[in-house]
Amino acid sequence: MKLTQGSVPMDGVLTLTKAFDCIGAMAKCPADLELLITALAPARSIDAELKAWTDCKIGFVDPVVWEAVPVLEAQRDEVDDQITSDYERAISKLSQRGAKVSFPVELPTSKEFRYNDKSVTYTACMTNFQESIQDFISRLESSPVRTLDELVEWNTAYADRAMPAPHGDQADLIATLQTEETADTSAKAISYGRSRAREGIRECLERDDVDIIAGPGDCGICIVAALAGYPAAMVPMTVLGGEKGMGQPQGLMLIANAGHEAKIIEFMQLWESVVGSWQTPTRFRNGEVSRLTC
Repeated sequence: MKLTQGSVPMDGVLTLTKAFDCIGAMAKCPADLELLITALAPARSIDAELKAWTDCKIGFVDPVVWEAVPVLEAQRDEVDDQITSDYERAISKLSQRGAKVSFPVELPTSKEFRYNDKSVTYTACMTNFQESIQDFISRLESSPVRTLDELVEWNTAYADRAMPAPHGDQADLIATLQTEETADTSAKAISYGRSRAREGIRECLERDDVDIIAGPGDCGICIVAALAGYPAAMVPMTVLGGEKGMGQPQGLMLIANAGHEAKIIEFMQLWESVVGSWQTPTRFRNGEVSRLTC
């Protein structure tokens, strides 16, 4: 779970942009996650309680609208079919258990998060990253580089160590140095993105009377949560089989209102009874993670 922005100190953390980034936690079960969140943000009281399914109110976005499952003129491959069927099965399981399920619910899509015809996140990162990395490097006791320019030069000089295949590209770093975006434009883009994201989440929660908004694990609703500064989380759903599935885990992405991490934990507690004790996918156990795309 990524927590509500501002709830966890970010000192010493390298961020793409301080406007949207926040530390989160990863654990094997809801109970461990709650303990870890409490350690990260002791000032934030989680107070999650095990609820009945009838207390669960969750809205699911349309995976087609969110391009979580690519819609092509050609026949979809087996992975797309698995994601679609497992997502629909998850919705059905919750309904059968008595949860209040709304489908589909609407959120502003990525097309709405543009300022001056550019992505809000792109604009923010292009202007904020130099400051972020400069602050990060300044805290290092010993470093061969002290600025972003020096980092690019060092990467070029020692590419065999700094950029081993298949990661031999620092185009984003160079683009950050060459950006023509101004601090004023960035501030306006960030303000617009944050306002629109918060408005969209609030409208969805109120209109559909839900506490949590969910989408497939590869869904971009986490970007809406990041722009708003609201908590986002992932729970396991299935493992993709077949040659193309490669044994990769597939989850449900969850977002909630600001400060409502407890709502997500409560859902996780209920969801645990559906998926059981989650087993590490076979290829992770066998050390074959190099074949997976993360």
